Amino acid sequence: MTSPVAQTKLVLKPGVIHGFLQNFDVSVDRECFQFSTIECADKELDALAKAMDEVRDVSRIDFSNNGLAEISPIRELVNIVHLDLSNNRIKNVSVFA
Repeated sequence: MTSPVAQTKLVLKPGVIHGFLQNFDVSVDRECFQFSTIECADKELDALAKAMDEVRDVSRIDFSNNGLAEISPIRELVNIVHLDLSNNRIKNVSVFA
């Protein structure tokens, strides 16, 4: 019988988030290209740190099935059209008020 492999928790700090970017699209102002999606579901993510500063122009985020409790860094992302935060530990969503 094999023992389960422990998955380490992921903290999205500056520089780390780049590995989860997908979908290269034209920017909103049509001046350049940029990544439009962050796909980070099921990564045991429990903190966003300052990584959101590096991805201000994304429009789709999937942070589902993680351990996030604090989501205030998302407040600054004004281009979001799809945000999946399901199955996390979020208790306060006033950041979107």
